[in-house]
Amino acid sequence: MGTRAQPRPTPHSSGRPARPHWKVRVTRLAAALLVLYGLWCLVLYVFQDQMIFIGWQARRDGDSMPRPPDAESWWLEIAPGQRVEAWFIPGAGRTGERPGPLVVFSHGNGELIDDWPLYLAPYTRAGASLLLPEFRGYARSGGRPGQAAITADFLALLERALERPEVDPRRVILHGRSIGGAALAQLATRRPPAAMILESSPFSLASLTWRYGVPPAFLRHPFRTDRVLAAYRGPLLLMHGTRDALIPAEHSRRLARLAPQARLVTFDAGHNDMPVHTDAYWSGVVGFLKEARLLADSD
Repeated sequence: MGTRAQPRPTPHSSGRPARPHWKVRVTRLAAALLVLYGLWCLVLYVFQDQMIFIGWQARRDGDSMPRPPDAESWWLEIAPGQRVEAWFIPGAGRTGERPGPLVVFSHGNGELIDDWPLYLAPYTRAGASLLLPEFRGYARSGGRPGQAAITADFLALLERALERPEVDPRRVILHGRSIGGAALAQLATRRPPAAMILESSPFSLASLTWRYGVPPAFLRHPFRTDRVLAAYRGPLLLMHGTRDALIPAEHSRRLARLAPQARLVTFDAGHNDMPVHTDAYWSGVVGFLKEARLLADSD
């Protein structure tokens, strides 16, 4: 009788589970990373309003500065039971017979209108009336903040201010800080101003999304200041701190390159310590407005 050939042992005949091929392991890792990235993008998309508007619902009546005695509180109804607040402060010496410029000031995303009347007093002392519109959902204002909503609110409040006899509608100045500058740039597309002042403002919010690893398409509130200034040819003052780590000064430099008439002024400051209380800051602002013939000593 011939002997029967014995079967050759297989590579896994020891009984241990087979280890996946390296290509399979790489594919599984890539799939896991893709799922994690998708979850990250989803979280950022869902919570982007809270990340952009960090002052939303953060402070209320008991945690805000009192309204100055010369400031009028205005309310804009945006929905049944919901209103947005603004403060209006007439410029010193302004009357129906002697109207003057109007400065619309918009604050940063972690601030309130309550924080600014004292710092902006040089405007009113120089004869410029001051309009401080609030973001929806901030302080005593209702609603949810967003680019379209803020633009609509600011436009309605500006139109009300232009009805005041103390205000010269030909001399409207938009002054925005940080995201407030981006918000007022959007307002400028609806109601072109006589001059704009943008302080520590981003080139666009869309340009910041890659910092978080997501494309601009995920952003609901892009605030494309770059597109606005590319078409704007009025007087423009850009101010930025050279130590700004949140919105680097390069943002204002890039904006200045889009608007050949822009004046760029930098300070040795960060994002939240721009020297609004210094003589150099205010002499630059007032000098810019006088050069643009929007303020005059004889006003």
